[in-house]
Amino acid sequence: NEVNVHMGRINSAVRFKLWIDGEPFGEGEEIIGDGFLVATPFGSTAYFKQIARGVLYTGLGVAFKLVSSVVNHVVIPDTSTVRAVITRGPALMGYDNAPDYYELEEGDELVMHKAAQPAILLTWDEMKHPNDAF
Repeated sequence: NEVNVHMGRINSAVRFKLWIDGEPFGEGEEIIGDGFLVATPFGSTAYFKQIARGVLYTGLGVAFKLVSSVVNHVVIPDTSTVRAVITRGPALMGYDNAPDYYELEEGDELVMHKAAQPAILLTWDEMKHPNDAF
């Protein structure tokens, strides 16, 4: 639902480059800032909403966190692939409520795209055993 890349030190920005479907994002220049995130519509209602000031209804959203260049968030088709390369770290990467995160260094590459299989969401009624007395 969401992949979040953030600077690894409070006193040092992360630098990265992005490609969308193999094409360099913007002018292909290095982006310097606190990081970025890639969100699905389901994952766009929290952090993405705070950064981009909106939610997604279709596609994937790419939002940038306090970057030095003039870039705006973008919404791309959900068939797209986003590739990022860390050009100066450290950075941290986490995803949708995962308890762990991953340390990223210069040269590390992330490839983000929609999963082949959809997530399965269960409601309380589906999780309850028929004999539970609630």
